[in-house]
Amino acid sequence: MAKSTKQRVEAIMEAAVGRDLSSKERHEFLPSIANYQRPLSPKQEVWLLSIEARLGLVAGEDDEPSEDDEEDETTLQSTDSFNGVPF
Repeated sequence: MAKSTKQRVEAIMEAAVGRDLSSKERHEFLPSIANYQRPLSPKQEVWLLSIEARLGLVAGEDDEPSEDDEEDETTLQSTDSFNGVPF
């Protein structure tokens, strides 16, 4: 289930530490959209997504890595040479 704008803003405010957010983001943008009852404009959605990406919140907290991601990680861990040259 998709998170509401309010839930997304709350997650950002909880995850943000120190200078993770600009003053404008923390005190103007996020409070202004927190209680929106209508969908965000495309510009607002892009800005919110960019904040979430910067804080590492883009993937849902309940999301698990896909099998492809796990396979890639295993492949990287098992590689002990580069172009035939051992490390």
